[in-house]
Amino acid sequence: MKQFLKKLLKGSAVAFGLWMLVGPMSAKAYNNTMHVVDATDTTITIDWSMAADDQFEEQKADGNTSYKWDYFKVGYAANPCDRNKIKHNISVNTKLRQYTIKGLKPDTEYTIEVDWRISHSGPKGTGTTVHNFQVLDAATTGGSNETAKFVGSTGTTAAVDISEALRNIECECREKNHKPSMYTISVGYADQAAGTEAALMKAKEIAGKKYYKLGNKQGIYNMRGLSPNHTYTFVAAVWLSANNADTGNYKKFFKYVQLSDIKTKDTDDSAIYNSVEPVTKFDSRKDSDAAGRYLSSSYDSYGVTLATTVTADSITLDWSKQKQADRKIKAAKDEKKLCFAIVEDEQYDADADRQKYGPSNNCGPNVRKAAKKADAHQFQADVSTKSFTFSGLKPATSYTVIMKCSWENKTGKSEKIYPYLTHICTEGAKTDSEIDSHVKKDKVIAYMYDGVVKHQGSEAHLDWTNAIKNYCGQTVLSEYCARPGIDCVTEIGYAKLPADLKNSSAVKASYQAAEKMLKNTDYNALAVNYPYSNTRIYNLDPGAKYVFAVRFTTYWYLCGVRHSFTDTFYIDETGINYYKANKTGASYGGSSSGSGESGSGNSGENGSGDDISSPDDQQNEENPSEEKRDGRTNDSNTAPGSNSKSGRQVNSGKANNLAQITCSSEKVSYKKLKKKAQTVTIKIDNSKGKISVKDISSKKNRNVASISIKGRKVILKFKKGTSKGVYKFKVTVGAKDGIKKTTETFKIKVS
Repeated sequence: MKQFLKKLLKGSAVAFGLWMLVGPMSAKAYNNTMHVVDATDTTITIDWSMAADDQFEEQKADGNTSYKWDYFKVGYAANPCDRNKIKHNISVNTKLRQYTIKGLKPDTEYTIEVDWRISHSGPKGTGTTVHNFQVLDAATTGGSNETAKFVGSTGTTAAVDISEALRNIECECREKNHKPSMYTISVGYADQAAGTEAALMKAKEIAGKKYYKLGNKQGIYNMRGLSPNHTYTFVAAVWLSANNADTGNYKKFFKYVQLSDIKTKDTDDSAIYNSVEPVTKFDSRKDSDAAGRYLSSSYDSYGVTLATTVTADSITLDWSKQKQADRKIKAAKDEKKLCFAIVEDEQYDADADRQKYGPSNNCGPNVRKAAKKADAHQFQADVSTKSFTFSGLKPATSYTVIMKCSWENKTGKSEKIYPYLTHICTEGAKTDSEIDSHVKKDKVIAYMYDGVVKHQGSEAHLDWTNAIKNYCGQTVLSEYCARPGIDCVTEIGYAKLPADLKNSSAVKASYQAAEKMLKNTDYNALAVNYPYSNTRIYNLDPGAKYVFAVRFTTYWYLCGVRHSFTDTFYIDETGINYYKANKTGASYGGSSSGSGESGSGNSGENGSGDDISSPDDQQNEENPSEEKRDGRTNDSNTAPGSNSKSGRQVNSGKANNLAQITCSSEKVSYKKLKKKAQTVTIKIDNSKGKISVKDISSKKNRNVASISIKGRKVILKFKKGTSKGVYKFKVTVGAKDGIKKTTETFKIKVS
């Protein structure tokens, strides 16, 4: 082992020396992970097939045309251990990719490694590479395995319940004087066509390779991609982290939860319950669109240090102070001058970009675009300069800036490097925290979007596909490439609705019960794993109506940096959820919940058509403040003393105990709209009543202007290119605190 470490360290030293002499090498994303594909009280079977295949792919990427394994040597030790003292004295045939270690202690964690060597040759020469594979989680089981429970099935899906098994594992953990902490659970399942034992081994292998991961304390899992009228075996590999109650020492408990003879039904319903193949390969692809450029961020310790100063219309780059005082910045190889470029940042889905072009060394499209412009000499400067200013920029705008150069000092050099900075803003731009607040404040809350439920007998089909599509597609979110959270779990809670739907207190109690269930504190919540947006629910009361609370995670991206929040859909068997009905004034359970009527559905960006009503009692989970609202409202009677003149106007206000509603302008310039969007503000004073807005323009002009409510203001935004015409909006302020309900109609003329 010592000889192996010496060789490894020596190889690393040589590689580092070459780096310092010839410049930075692209870091490789390397997979050396093994998996436990079976375990008993005294044995552990390890599998390194994925890592071995990835290593051969690396050999191909390096240009080698011939390569072979010279040896595999297994070593292991019970934890805690000194990894440098592990003896790798078990030789394994190089044609094999699995090995079973026997004679181990029950309920014990192990460190396991497989040392290996590859001989390779190609145009660059011949040589050998040595390294090792490692297992992240390895432990023997303790006692008998647990059994899952069958919940229900369709032709291509089947649901199993492991909640009782998880509770049993926790109880056993406490009996051993440990305090349970967090679960790590992965599952596998296999067709029993080749026999139950073969299916069990295959399901364990899939679970061990962690193709399908569950959320913490997820108690129910729905298998997909099954064949009609087939029988399956299910396995969950369960790791429970815990601490000794006396010493505080950390330990992991490992168990299998199993169930065989799971039968699917006859009908093929794969068109309803789609199945997505899991990722079974480590993605080490380099960014293909970077074209081999060495793109160096500010986090690169061997890159060029860039400082910036900004004004309202300029950004200045300064490289006069480097981390190494003797480092000299020069022109890049084959260039005579320093090259620069700047691009206005565009929002992009960083996860989708990595999926398309490769995750390794992926700096995003803004950087790639800037690098190409630098190659094309967008701007240049003499090598004697120490700073460069980009001028004539837009105020309050985010930019990516890049430099193409080389550097050299006594210890090394880089012949061509592209140091860059992203999300550099000219003066007047919002901070990241302000943008975050803006997104959470201005988005339409999720309960304004209805899903679909089909309840037949004791089962129900639940679908929120269109709801999540429209939710992420609303303007404030689509601007930042919003999408359902990758690898996130959607949690579902449900409860019976009261027989008397006019009893608002009883209805609210049902909603609260559904919300409590989805909090998932005791494995009770149902869970749907990414990327699915529908599921089957079993064991319902055939004679009852239900409300389903669906809590989901949304990702959005600010210049490629991922942000997230959670929100909740409410899918109600009455056709519209109570919260939405209360906001829009729609009828719920045969009685009006607010100021008018509304149907359910997701016809518009706002989830319910072209109108808006502000929140009063129900708030967004993440942002308990004013929010944009869109929902249908009935026309309400104009209160005595108000007037309905068009354009800029003020009603009689305090003198008549009415809300004071004023409009900033009755005209919008058509010429200005050709260049950019224009806004008109309607202000509400002298009342704290609920605000609702309805677009009552002609059919041709309806839904052209977007409507949002911010505090006591209504913002009408006419998008760029809006046609000439008259646009009409009815604003209603509800009665409150002695101020009567007030309605004003405004005509905005685009000319």
